Amino acid sequence: MKKIIYILIISIVGVLGFYVFQIGDLTSKSYELDNVRADIEEFSKQRVVFENEVINLDSLSRVEEKILAANFVKVNKIKYIPLTEEFLAKND
Repeated sequence: MKKIIYILIISIVGVLGFYVFQIGDLTSKSYELDNVRADIEEFSKQRVVFENEVINLDSLSRVEEKILAANFVKVNKIKYIPLTEEFLAKND
């Protein structure tokens, strides 16, 4: 009879130990999952930013192509025309 009680006690302790181990493993997996979800959210935001940059770069290249097709010339030196106050629009 004592042998059965010892086996029962050892079995209960073993099951409780296994249960505690599984709870610890489940908790660590839960934290890992939260970290992965946060990474996914961050990567999704970065993807949207990168997509917008690609769209802007693509539109800039189209603008450059249209400029070249229209035979515009690049300006190297800009000269401004000096204006006095008498030539500016004035509200009387």
